[in-house]
Amino acid sequence: MASKVRVAVLGTGSLGKEHVRIYAQLVAARQAELVGLFDTNHEIARHIASKYHTHALGSADEVIEDAEVVDEEAPTT
Repeated sequence: MASKVRVAVLGTGSLGKEHVRIYAQLVAARQAELVGLFDTNHEIARHIASKYHTHALGSADEVIEDAEVVDEEAPTT
């Protein structure tokens, strides 16, 4: 069996938190590994990470270091 892709989400606003939810479903199906997420609002990042049993990473650099795939979400404004 091939190894699971290591993915992280950069930005957990309205769209990013939905991407985290979907990746958590892929983790449950053993199709991916969610290594963590990062948002400049650290409180929200910790909340979302806790909800989906992953890590709130300390910086965008950590996301890049830890993941093979980075799902980057930009503000919709």
